[in-house]
Amino acid sequence: MKRSRQMAISWLVVLVLVISTAASAVPVTFAVDMRIELSFERFDPVVDTLVIRGAFNGWSGNGDVLTDVDGDDIYEITLDFEAGSHPYKFLIPLSTHDRWEHFVDNREVTVGDDPVEVSPVFFDHRAGWMPGTTKCGADISFTHQIEAAGGVYRVDGIAVDLIEACADHGYQIIRLRLWHTPAEPWHALPATILMAQEAKAAGLEFMLDFHYSDTWADPGKQYKPAAWEGITFPALVDSMYAYTNAAIRAFRDAGALPDYVQIGNEVSNGMLWDDGRVGGEWNTPEQWDNFAQLLSAGVAGVRDSLSPPEQPVIIIHNDQGASVGACEWFYDNLVSRGVAFDCIGLSFYPWWHGDIWGLRDNLENLAPRFGREIMVVETAYPWTLDWVDDGTNNFVWQESQLHANYPATPDAQFAFLRDVVAVVEATPVGLGTGVLTWEPGFISVDGGPGNPSENLATFDFDGEATRGFGFPQPWGTGVDTGDESGNGGDPAGGTGEEQGSRVMLSPAAPNPFRGSTTLALTIFAPGAHARVRVIDVSGRVIATLADHALTPGRHELTWDGRSASGSEVASGVYLIGAAVDGERVTAKLVRLK
Repeated sequence: MKRSRQMAISWLVVLVLVISTAASAVPVTFAVDMRIELSFERFDPVVDTLVIRGAFNGWSGNGDVLTDVDGDDIYEITLDFEAGSHPYKFLIPLSTHDRWEHFVDNREVTVGDDPVEVSPVFFDHRAGWMPGTTKCGADISFTHQIEAAGGVYRVDGIAVDLIEACADHGYQIIRLRLWHTPAEPWHALPATILMAQEAKAAGLEFMLDFHYSDTWADPGKQYKPAAWEGITFPALVDSMYAYTNAAIRAFRDAGALPDYVQIGNEVSNGMLWDDGRVGGEWNTPEQWDNFAQLLSAGVAGVRDSLSPPEQPVIIIHNDQGASVGACEWFYDNLVSRGVAFDCIGLSFYPWWHGDIWGLRDNLENLAPRFGREIMVVETAYPWTLDWVDDGTNNFVWQESQLHANYPATPDAQFAFLRDVVAVVEATPVGLGTGVLTWEPGFISVDGGPGNPSENLATFDFDGEATRGFGFPQPWGTGVDTGDESGNGGDPAGGTGEEQGSRVMLSPAAPNPFRGSTTLALTIFAPGAHARVRVIDVSGRVIATLADHALTPGRHELTWDGRSASGSEVASGVYLIGAAVDGERVTAKLVRLK
């Protein structure tokens, strides 16, 4: 009996130990959405693996492999953790260069007593990713009105001119709206010409957005200018032509000729209602004929005002950026009626139009179907769900309106804009040519315009630039240059000229280049080990220009456009990454053939 009691006590001790051990091991489930990587062929599940590494496995080794459990391209893994905070990142291991997540700080999960399911995230390994054929831009039509009311824009705490700041941050196109006879002067012809002149002076291209109205024109309203009310349809067509022709000549004479012209704004349901209205009860052949005549009159007004070398890209703008059916129906009707245009313009706001997969599917259908350029001429995303109490309700104010995997944070705003560019960049046959954000400088100021979208701007409530303002230059937010530690690159993406720097990488020349290009690496520290590599947009190391100790001074490095195997690389955008004793600097190259 005594022995049995001792055995019972022993089993009790074992049971307590087991319970204690089990209580300290909390299951945590991680999930990674790989659909973007799979659609861009940046991840091959047959040969590639996705792993998680963190402090819990020493940031090294093979990591813990995630698998596609349900066949939905969402990769998952469940691991046991002790209570506390655990930093980690995801990784696609390669023999030449581990593709860590980039533009992403170390992730962290906090574990308590209960199981944790971490919301799925998109994997992001675009080391040095940058636009190639796709131009980035913004509609900043409100700028002068906001500045007149006292609004100030700041980048890193320094007040800036918004147009010049756009030029400095990689923007290539400025879009401006034009109203016929507005109640206030801000979007009238003289004010729009002035902003266009400023954009041209800053070296930016200019997109003119005719609204053909005295106020806002969009799918829900296409009001005629008051001056055109009550006139016959033939007179309306003539007015459309004459007004467009005169406006384009005025821009030309002012030295601000547009590079792109939109014939109408979001004309998904027609224009100049009801004469040119389509859809719903107006979805008749006669109404489509009227609409096509009006559009063609606008196009002719542009074409007839300019010589052949001056001709801009003509855009017809539909708001349904993520709808294959709506866009097919719309552009099929226009093409069948002979409307001549160069570019399909789309709006894409996920809370109204659908998700990024719908945008991708639409672009993949439109490109081969119509063979025209495609631009997302309007998009935006919130950096917060907070608002300014300005008496105007916001367009986006609740989590249910957000796109999956993009919370309302500055980092997610940046990621969303960058991924829209990536989707447009992947348009078949290279026909995706542009992405423009809508009113990134639309901040709320007393006496300024009513503002339902201050949380969609890329400047915060104090006028300071958010990370999203830098979306045309994502490589400036941290790029890995080949450091296998996985700690990423210089978070500022700097040139190495800061105080205490040991290295400076001068811009390459020529750039763009065809044969070869030369750049200068200046070393300020004695006996520094320098590793200089050419990296493509998917993060792969193409060639190594230096991997040895360099003496202090200036060293010229030449790249002949060939890979390490000696073969010529394709045309495109490449990154030079230099790592000198732990300090990293980068430079961009464009290779032409």
